[in-house]
Amino acid sequence: MIGRQQGKGENASNVKMSPPVCLAIAGFDPSGGAGILADAGTFRAFGCWPAAAVTAVTVQDTVKVHGYLALESNLVSAQAGAVLKDLDVRAIKIGMIPSRETAMAIAELIREVRCASHNQLVQVVLDPVFLSSSGHALAGPSVERTIKEHLLPLVDVVTPNLYEAAALSGMERVHNEYTMVEAGRKIASFGCCVVVKGGHLEKEAKDLLVSKDALYWMGSDRHEGPSPRGTGCRHSSAIAAGLALGNGLEQAAEEAHVYLRNIIAGQKGPKGHGMPLLVDTSTYKHLDTKT
Repeated sequence: MIGRQQGKGENASNVKMSPPVCLAIAGFDPSGGAGILADAGTFRAFGCWPAAAVTAVTVQDTVKVHGYLALESNLVSAQAGAVLKDLDVRAIKIGMIPSRETAMAIAELIREVRCASHNQLVQVVLDPVFLSSSGHALAGPSVERTIKEHLLPLVDVVTPNLYEAAALSGMERVHNEYTMVEAGRKIASFGCCVVVKGGHLEKEAKDLLVSKDALYWMGSDRHEGPSPRGTGCRHSSAIAAGLALGNGLEQAAEEAHVYLRNIIAGQKGPKGHGMPLLVDTSTYKHLDTKT
C-alpha cells in the first residue's frame, strides 16, 4: 500500500516544523518555462518542498514544443510511489498526461493514496494539459476520455482553461462568464471542484471557482504584452501548495490567482526567441489578496 510510515524517532513536533511536501506528476520542459521545473519553483515560492514524477520528456524552447517522449506508465507509477512511501506528501499536482496508460496508472495511484488511512489529507489538483501554450497537442482524445471517466471522480480540484473546459464539459465553446459557469457546473458533476481559468477572456482575466455549494469569481486587469509560458502549470501548483499548507479551497484559489498576477507583472527570466519566461519570486507570506 502506498503511503509514508512514520519513522523511528519522529514525533509530531518534528513533522509540523517540516515544510509540506507537494508532488508534481507532469512533463519535463528543458527550458524551465513550464512543466516540472515551473511546478517546483512555485512550490518553493509558497514554502513547500517540491517532489516530482516525470510523465514525459519534451523537446521545447520558448517558441514551441518540437516533440516529446512519453515515459512508460509503470515508470511514472514507480517514481510517484517511491516519493509517497518515503515523504509525507500533502498535495499532488497532476500535469501533462501523455497517454491513456499513464492516465490509468495515475488513477490507480490516487485510489491507493485514498485507501491509505494516513493519506486522507492528501489533496489532488489536476491541470488537464491538452495543448501547450504554443498550440502543440500534448494529449489525444483517448486521454481526454480517460481523464473524464477515471480521474475527475478522484481528484479534489481540476483547473481547465477555456479550451480545456469546453473539452471536459462537452460544450462547443467556452468564451464568456455565462459559458464558464455552465462548463464549470458540468465538470463539477463528475464529483470534483473546478477552477475555470479565464485568462483568455476578451476584457478581464477572470477565474471561476465552482464548488458543490457556490460560485466564486476572482478577477484582475488583463496583462498587456505577450503571453508568458507556464502560467497554467504555476496556477495549479499554487493551488496545490495552498491546500498543502492547510488553507481552504477558496483561499488557495484566490492566492493562486494573485500569485500568478504578481509574477506576470514582475521580473522576467532570460530572454529567448519566443514567449517570456516567468520568475517565481513571490513568497507565500508576501501574498496580498486585497490589492
